[in-house]
Amino acid sequence: MVCQFKLDLNHNFHMPPEVKPPEEVEITILDRSEIVTYPTLEKAVTVKSITFTAPAIPPLTVRIPIEEYTPERETEEIRKAIKEYKETKPEIKRITL
Repeated sequence: MVCQFKLDLNHNFHMPPEVKPPEEVEITILDRSEIVTYPTLEKAVTVKSITFTAPAIPPLTVRIPIEEYTPERETEEIRKAIKEYKETKPEIKRITL
């Protein structure tokens, strides 16, 4: 068994952060469509819009330029959106009714 740790300048031991195995998540694609946008009046840009949901995650949408769209890129963008959502701390307010 190999133990890994760090020793800081004050001679305190620090264990490396625990590495979590990849989590498998089942997602549901709610909509996949192409949308034409006009960033300038002369130029039309088509993007693939993918709306999906996963357990404990509200519907989220990712957009990929149509020239860059591949199923692998779609999976990567969905993975990134889920990760960003999970890292976001919701704002909590207390109100009086």
